[in-house]
Amino acid sequence: MLILESVSSGTLRSFLQVNQDQLSRDSQLQNLFTTAAYHIAHAMRHLCSKMVVHCDLALRNIMVNHFPKEVKLAEFGLAQDLTHKRSHRSSCKGNHMQSVPLRWYPPEYFRNNYYSFKGDVWAFGIVLWEMQTFGKMERAPEMN
Repeated sequence: MLILESVSSGTLRSFLQVNQDQLSRDSQLQNLFTTAAYHIAHAMRHLCSKMVVHCDLALRNIMVNHFPKEVKLAEFGLAQDLTHKRSHRSSCKGNHMQSVPLRWYPPEYFRNNYYSFKGDVWAFGIVLWEMQTFGKMERAPEMN
């Protein structure tokens, strides 16, 4: 069980969407994003040091108390503790392709059917992209 303190601003995704106009006018916007990204990366580094793979890093799973310095990881439902496994390759795999957040999963998950610490790095890159687009989920163009 994991207990988190109450956060006043909800998820980072909803915070960015609600405050997009105000943040867009801030000349220090990129500094704010960099500070938030630093804190997210620091939390992910801590998980890695404890041999835990998050497996579901996304804006929707980052909570905001005071942007940008108080952002907290949440939603550890897919997280894997690798301390007792022979291989440090995560077991975040299986035939449950519909139950994992495919958009945030790295290419090797689909090729080799495993998720590792490198997958969390991939997801962090997606989080940075999401921050720059204020959490908008854009669809890929249709192929003819």
